[in-house]
Amino acid sequence: MANDKSNGGLRQSQWLVIRRCLLLLHQLMREPSTATELRQIIIDHAREIGDGVLEPKALDRRFEEDKNRLRDWFGCVIEHEGRNSPYILIAIEKPLIDLSTEAILGMAFLNSNFSAPTVPMGGEVRTLIDQIKSVLPVQTRRKIETQKRTLEMDLAVRDAPIPEYIQLDIDTTLNERRVLQIWYQGNDDQQPWWYDIEPERTYLKNAHRYLYARCRSAHSQEKKGIEGRHIEFRMDRIHKTQPLPDHFLKIRPRTIELEYTLSAEITRSGITQHFKDHHVFLQFDGSVKVKVASDNLFIDLRKLLHYGASCKVIGGDEAVAEMKKIIHDMNQIYT
Repeated sequence: MANDKSNGGLRQSQWLVIRRCLLLLHQLMREPSTATELRQIIIDHAREIGDGVLEPKALDRRFEEDKNRLRDWFGCVIEHEGRNSPYILIAIEKPLIDLSTEAILGMAFLNSNFSAPTVPMGGEVRTLIDQIKSVLPVQTRRKIETQKRTLEMDLAVRDAPIPEYIQLDIDTTLNERRVLQIWYQGNDDQQPWWYDIEPERTYLKNAHRYLYARCRSAHSQEKKGIEGRHIEFRMDRIHKTQPLPDHFLKIRPRTIELEYTLSAEITRSGITQHFKDHHVFLQFDGSVKVKVASDNLFIDLRKLLHYGASCKVIGGDEAVAEMKKIIHDMNQIYT
């Protein structure tokens, strides 16, 4: 195929060379790579297209020629300090892609919201932005930097930094779906307690990091009531961790009926959807009734407290009883 001198064969041969150079470029874009790693790409490509096993001189020639092609065709600036040092892609001077107007807005959004050092995943998102910008035309990069039509969000975390070993244990058990033992001190706890939990996901909410997990076992008799329940654990309140060998299958969280009303005064312009899959019923006096299935009554009832007297929990029984207890305890403070 590569030796066919017809126009079709020549075009095919040229395309195979371009494809091989792109494979080398993709590798260098992923990470710094040794000469051995780059040569292996050329070896594998030769086998794939039917060239067989390359002689050492032919391999060296292709390697040197392809490096020159990366420089001449794509404007690649590649750093290589010595025989045993890796090849590092410093820049790509000729743009490889461009972005639509919508994609530029998306990049500008990431650019403006992930620049602060305290933003979760900020470093990773910045790396993503830098890699994409490196293959864009200069004018598109300028549009991203100067874009004004973007929504700014406060994604900064207010918690104390999480120790690296705790973050590593959480990440490991999430990826491997393994049970994690944590020494955790909740809001109302005088001291930390040990729990065996089944981690499902982590997220940021109200400037705090949370680990959402099912409590498999509570090591304190006082905490046995939360066994089998899905809990939001504040990650900065996890003081110790220990991955356990047991694996688990995700179990759907137990839900609790929650029904409440909102006064007409605060629903004239619509209502905020605090809960997924809520059902809204308009009442004759302009108020609304909302029904949801809560999988975390502790958190969900506290979302409703900011409405004050404009919100009343009217069902189910467990939700009403818990809200009455919260209001009673608050009332005791001020009487």
